[in-house]
Amino acid sequence: MTFYNIFLVFVLAVAITTGLAAEVKVESSIYKVIEETGKANIFVSFKKNDIHSIRNQITVQKHVTRGDRINSLQEALKNHADTTQSGVLKAINSYRPLQNNPTVEISSFWITNQVYIKHADRNLVEQLSTLDDISEITQEKIFSIKNPLRNLTEVRNSSAEPQWGVAAIRAPEVWASGNAGSGVVVATIDTGVRGTHEALRDGFRKEKGWYDPIYGTLAPTDVDGHGTHVTGTIVGRTLGIGVAPGAQWIACRASDNDGNFPASAIIACAEWVACPYDSNGLKNCSLAPDVINNSWGGDREFTDLDYLIEMWESIGITVVFAAGNSGSGCGTVSSPGTHPKVISVGAIDENSRVTSFSSRGPSKLYGTVQPNVAAPGSKIFSASNSDDGVYKEMMGTSMAAPHVAGLAVLLKSARSNLTVSQIRRLIVVGAQPTVVSGQVCNGINDRQYPNNVVGNGKIDAPLSIAAIGTVGSSSLKVAAILKYREFSAVSLLVLLTLKCLVL
Repeated sequence: MTFYNIFLVFVLAVAITTGLAAEVKVESSIYKVIEETGKANIFVSFKKNDIHSIRNQITVQKHVTRGDRINSLQEALKNHADTTQSGVLKAINSYRPLQNNPTVEISSFWITNQVYIKHADRNLVEQLSTLDDISEITQEKIFSIKNPLRNLTEVRNSSAEPQWGVAAIRAPEVWASGNAGSGVVVATIDTGVRGTHEALRDGFRKEKGWYDPIYGTLAPTDVDGHGTHVTGTIVGRTLGIGVAPGAQWIACRASDNDGNFPASAIIACAEWVACPYDSNGLKNCSLAPDVINNSWGGDREFTDLDYLIEMWESIGITVVFAAGNSGSGCGTVSSPGTHPKVISVGAIDENSRVTSFSSRGPSKLYGTVQPNVAAPGSKIFSASNSDDGVYKEMMGTSMAAPHVAGLAVLLKSARSNLTVSQIRRLIVVGAQPTVVSGQVCNGINDRQYPNNVVGNGKIDAPLSIAAIGTVGSSSLKVAAILKYREFSAVSLLVLLTLKCLVL
């Protein structure tokens, strides 16, 4: 080979390498943050990402138990991440400034196939942007609990039992049949839980039941109170605060002491929920919960956390999200609650009217009606984090979502082999009309169901439970179709008559 040919090959190689490196997208906000603070928290994503195909391949395979299936999927995704990320992790670990900086943290996530770097400097970002196997570098997003409205007055007793929200969805009628949620495990990703509270301590599943990726606490704790209140509404065992008081709960704290929910903590929680492990890293995927409540969200729609939702759904976890508290304007719902595989929940008051703070649809990202259903979210009385025997009121879709999570628990307890999609449909079919506000979003008046104000209406526990007998039949499909009828006086009568027939 002549010198000219050798030189040409070298030039082509450089050009190809440069071209590949140029494809790495670095989010512009990263450099702005670094200019202001000298560092940024970033996620590194990869061009080779076979999560979807791996998940689809594993989920269609036959496994003896649910735990076996989850374990196979977790190991396959972990191996995929290890292989894909090895070169980048080696480059990061050899970056000398990191070796002398104790504030830098590096995490590898298998559920999203990403590497997270806390406190990356500009030189590291620029070096990573030249690596061929990286697709993009993005800034870490921070989520929140959407500013729930709090009544700071705390009490030790209540004249109402059960509480109005629990009574409004008629959960006590399901309890009377012997179903209070036993045999089912529900998880929360939130600000934590006061695990010693009288309403919650007996329902805590101690085995691999708590994880705190930010502070590493070893027992359930909650410095904010939001997570304790939410968990109480799902499974609380005192003063009639819980929808499913017979169920067990586990929890992951994803917030810092200021109430921020960093994406890195949420993803760490998501992995733990999918395959729980203890403080020593010993995992047991068979201990994954049946239902998960998420009373947190972003301020817009995005797809960053879709892998989490899809993973949970694929392993049989019913996913519930609060719709958000961004007010009465149309199109105010936000992710991740707008994902098609979650149950998105709006809030109503004691008079079955939509609250002013409850976010409305539609989803601009998916083009779907949102929320899916509505539940009590005004003046909800539940457990407080301040003391083991104290309670307080809070308002928000954060308070509405756990009512739906509790109903999902009751459905799973009634029939353990119900699938996630069946539970979603049963909750929708059981939902009842709310007081019409007259609001029109995306051309749909809220007297028509589903609509972008309250979705399919207010959840009703006995009706959803009764509809279990129609699972798999055309009757359940007919009942779901009826949701699209406009509720005039005549059509409402027709709906109720037909619903009685299918139930």
